[in-house]
Amino acid sequence: MQDAIDAIQKFGFPIVMAVGMGYYIYYIWRYVTEEVTPMLEKSHLSLINVIDQIRMLDNDLIRLQQKVNVVLEYEKARDGKSRIANSTSVRGHSDVQVQEPQLQRRKSIKSLSDDRESRDKQKKRDKGKD
Repeated sequence: MQDAIDAIQKFGFPIVMAVGMGYYIYYIWRYVTEEVTPMLEKSHLSLINVIDQIRMLDNDLIRLQQKVNVVLEYEKARDGKSRIANSTSVRGHSDVQVQEPQLQRRKSIKSLSDDRESRDKQKKRDKGKD
């Protein structure tokens, strides 16, 4: 304590406080660079992993919801068909026709090589005409 009083008497209060603040700033800077920054980098990587997992779960939930919707649609179609079958057995005839839901296949897409072959044949024909 006596050292601080001697320094204030020799250099003045503002100079001693400026040196003290300089040391405090250095101490905080060293603490941040040695302790906080590595932990922030580590937590940043953990945060990225958590975000990726949340996105994967979200995609899984979307796919699951689509599957549930399809199953519910098939159940509605099946229940409607059974209700109509029950009503026709009571009345003897049906006023409503129910179509069986069918999955439509997409037409096959020509492969790229087939398309190239047809273009090559067309070019040969065009050259032969010239």
